[in-house]
Amino acid sequence: RGMIVTQIDRMTAEHKRTLEILKSWQKELESDQNSLSEIFLKSVRIIGATCIGVATDHDYSNWTYDVVIVDEAGMITMHDILVPLTRGKKVILIGDHLQLPPGGEREFIDYLQENGRMGFDESELSGEEKQYRTKLEKVYNTSLFEKLYRNPRLSQNRVMLKDQYRMHPYIAEYISKAFYNGEYGSPLNKEDRYLNIAGFDTPIWFIDTAHMAGHEEHEVIQTGGYQNGLEAKIVAKYVARVIRAIENNRYRAPTGVKLDFRRDIGVITAYKAQIPLLKKAIIGELTRKNGNEEGYTADEAREITDSLAINTLDSFQGCENQIIFYSFVRSNPWHKIGFLNEVRRQNVMITRAKSLLVMVGDSETLTKTKATTVHDGKDAAWYFDELVKHCKEEEGGYIDYAKEQAK
Repeated sequence: RGMIVTQIDRMTAEHKRTLEILKSWQKELESDQNSLSEIFLKSVRIIGATCIGVATDHDYSNWTYDVVIVDEAGMITMHDILVPLTRGKKVILIGDHLQLPPGGEREFIDYLQENGRMGFDESELSGEEKQYRTKLEKVYNTSLFEKLYRNPRLSQNRVMLKDQYRMHPYIAEYISKAFYNGEYGSPLNKEDRYLNIAGFDTPIWFIDTAHMAGHEEHEVIQTGGYQNGLEAKIVAKYVARVIRAIENNRYRAPTGVKLDFRRDIGVITAYKAQIPLLKKAIIGELTRKNGNEEGYTADEAREITDSLAINTLDSFQGCENQIIFYSFVRSNPWHKIGFLNEVRRQNVMITRAKSLLVMVGDSETLTKTKATTVHDGKDAAWYFDELVKHCKEEEGGYIDYAKEQAK
């Protein structure tokens, strides 16, 4: 028994010693790793970082660079983009000032305005103070990229990439005319993006709810934003048709293109509050019998809907799908469109689609609005009117939904 106890004590002592050695080794490795990182980083030619990370990451917070390249520069606020710019001997900004602008924080703008007008209550805003607020928002929501791009003294320092390879040329044609002075080219052939599916045989469509009963928006008081039940139902109806067509291979596309609704359908809306309505309506349409075709089960419909990309426009920037459905939401007798007067959102929405874009909205509200655009002060109605006209031309598609229902 004494020998057993002695052996156990020795094994315990050896175990403790082993743990001490492992802990010491771990500390040395951690120390060496930091040293190795420093040596490794000195041999690196390219560093990737966020605007703030380039100055806060301890590995390279004190570095300067021969060239700083900033991507999506049109979406970066002034105070964020200044951080990497101070680190470079040469700076290249890449972006598009005609798509989504920097996201100015509402609280910060309110704070600046409050201090600028000496703390008056929001209800006491005069006409002059409202103009001040508008100017403040424009200054804060205008990127440095846009300021530099529009500066005539820097005309030799800017280059526009004029060829796009994403969209059907007829979709791009409107974008070129409305936003890029006709300079936005499409080397693609129309056949490269041709798609005929579920009755949509042209690349861009506007489904008009203006003459439908119950087409008006509904303001969501609890959470803010707007919903439009009719638009959700219409979008759902056509989304379900397209899904069934894809599932049964009932479509025509370029050779080699095989559609997958999980990957190729995107559903976008201007307002976050509209998303639950869209999902609920799509589930309902999928479970409904369609002619001789049985509907999906409730579980199948939910699974399909969950697999679709359904989101707000702001969340879709940078993404693309073969097929895009869009709900404008706003519809009212006063032709008020809220932040849709930021027509650069329209540019983002249209350029998400590769082969087919289907928009659902109230043309009366959109084309008769008195709102002015944020970025250039033009009438927002002009952009919407041109968009509807573009859809009504030979290569587009237009559906007056009230007449469609009356057939």
